[in-house]
Amino acid sequence: MAGLGGSGKSRIALETAERAQRAGHRVWWVSMPELSLRMRMIARDLGAPSINVERAWLVGQAMDLVWAFLDACPDPWLLIFDNADEPERLGPPDGPVSDGTGWLRRPQNPRGTVLVTSRVRRRHAWGEAARIHQVLPLDENDGASMLLERTGGLGGTNEDARGLSRELGGLPLALRHAADVIKAVNESQISLDSDIRNFETFRRTVNTSAGQNGPHLSELLGREIVEKVCGIGMNLLTEHDLPQAPTLLKVFTCLSIAPIPYRCLLSGPALAQSPLFPGATAERTNAALAGLEELGLVDAYERADVSHRELAGMLTLHPVVHGVLREDEEVRARPADFYGVALRMLLSATDHRNPDHPANWPLWAVLAPHTLEVSKACLLGELPLSDRTVRTEALELARLTARYLIATGLLTPAYDLVVPLIERCAAFGFDPDDREILGLRHEQGRIHLDQEQLSEAERVLRLVVRARARILGEDHADTLASRHKLARAIHEQTGREEEAEDMLRSIVEAEKQVRGHEHYDTLVVRHTLARSMDALGAHREAEAEARQILDISRRNHWPPATPEVLRLRETLSHSLLSQNRAEEAEQVIREALRDASQPSDSNLVMRLRYNFVLVLLGIRGRTPEAVSELRTLVHDLDRVVSSKHPLSVQARALLETTLREMPT
Repeated sequence: MAGLGGSGKSRIALETAERAQRAGHRVWWVSMPELSLRMRMIARDLGAPSINVERAWLVGQAMDLVWAFLDACPDPWLLIFDNADEPERLGPPDGPVSDGTGWLRRPQNPRGTVLVTSRVRRRHAWGEAARIHQVLPLDENDGASMLLERTGGLGGTNEDARGLSRELGGLPLALRHAADVIKAVNESQISLDSDIRNFETFRRTVNTSAGQNGPHLSELLGREIVEKVCGIGMNLLTEHDLPQAPTLLKVFTCLSIAPIPYRCLLSGPALAQSPLFPGATAERTNAALAGLEELGLVDAYERADVSHRELAGMLTLHPVVHGVLREDEEVRARPADFYGVALRMLLSATDHRNPDHPANWPLWAVLAPHTLEVSKACLLGELPLSDRTVRTEALELARLTARYLIATGLLTPAYDLVVPLIERCAAFGFDPDDREILGLRHEQGRIHLDQEQLSEAERVLRLVVRARARILGEDHADTLASRHKLARAIHEQTGREEEAEDMLRSIVEAEKQVRGHEHYDTLVVRHTLARSMDALGAHREAEAEARQILDISRRNHWPPATPEVLRLRETLSHSLLSQNRAEEAEQVIREALRDASQPSDSNLVMRLRYNFVLVLLGIRGRTPEAVSELRTLVHDLDRVVSSKHPLSVQARALLETTLREMPT
């Protein structure tokens, strides 16, 4: 569906989606700013194993993976790409979207349908497989009907409504805003007083050059009409003791086009501390929000699928309004102020919300589109930000976002965030060895480590450790964090466990002094040391260390499904098995498998399953059961990882050895 911005394409798509859902179709809505993230979610929703998904995104096979599952889906489905105004984003990396080999393809599944909304109407942009339906502005009669219905007949006669419809070119977005202004002036709870009380006075005020262009309205003129209509609403708020409402709306446009958790963002001190909002109070902010909603400049709604009130309240902006106000003269003249307050709202909302902890992931999932948008705009955007403080805070927000992406296994988006910032740091006034950039380089090392690129992780982290030690000191918390990741990269390389153990012992002692004996990071390093001890044959010591860490984790109320707790149980069971205490090890690993919330074919759970097989093989008479479990595990590994994956190689070799040694 192709048409002008504001012509109602997304509204038609939404109605289509609702009808499809009522008819029993599976429906997926993909907003273009969240394209990669939403396609990942679709892959998982269709049953793609998490390891398969991550590998596909890593090696550039994501489009083929998603479409293989879409074409195999047994249920009728509808996939909607909304606001695809840059068609090439839906195409393959090395070709146009019309090739049909990118995100946008003609379904081979007869039960599947793809719907795209876009301002681009050119046939060659979409290819011969696409059917293009033009969404035209409303004619004057339909526009008049819309005005009359939305105002409840308060705006004047049918002829007056037709006149305003013609003046606004029949553009639904502009008609809606006009109707909301007229209705608010007549019925508002916020005491708006204005000469704009009906269709005729609004028509004279807007005074566009649209005339009777209607369906032949140009994109430029359509944008001008929306800008003028929005301007009337914002001026009305400014003139009637709500001067902060238009400013707040412009701050919202500095965020992503994704839904905005406004309660979460507005609860902190960012507005009160900004020169844009002198004398800001909660009451004034709430009044500004009410004014914006009443005049139709934002749409607010409540989410029913969240447990935290701060995440329930959401608002959205129309993409045209978002684009128009982002180019506003005041925003362009004062980018550090506008983007700065958006940045500080996000930092305040994520303060003390450790992105590594699963309990905080629902918050980060909602905020991530905005943290990505704002941090990139402040550092890599077109508007020059002269305020170094804002750029420094943007780097911190980017680092925290990368940590969330890494913790949730989104390694490719994390890499795509941090590497350009590292490579282009000189362009926004930083050196690769500045502590802010070293924070991003540390996360880059973590990404390589989690991707099992151990030599590259070691190379990156050695450089970070050297620079951090020189700038911050050998035992600074940040230096210790990089030293730990470096030790992990060394430990994972066969034959270097002893080298890693020496490093880890010194790091643990330093962590106890810097962070304390029971700090989360101290315990994580102690766990890595326990694994190293176990690998070197000190099984009793490894057991004692793992049990002590688990006791502390329970005392500090870590959820049993926390990945670090599951890995601790794996380490404990391995140390018990090495001491010929297989029955005890079985109890530990069964509890871990019971508590794991990840899918059974996730990397972590398959490691636990492999450990469970080793435990069964250590108990007399349990070999047949172990073989059955191992066959299932090998089958799952063949399905979700390559044959060269370390766990796959180990599991297959163990199965062959066990079958060969079993009595016939």
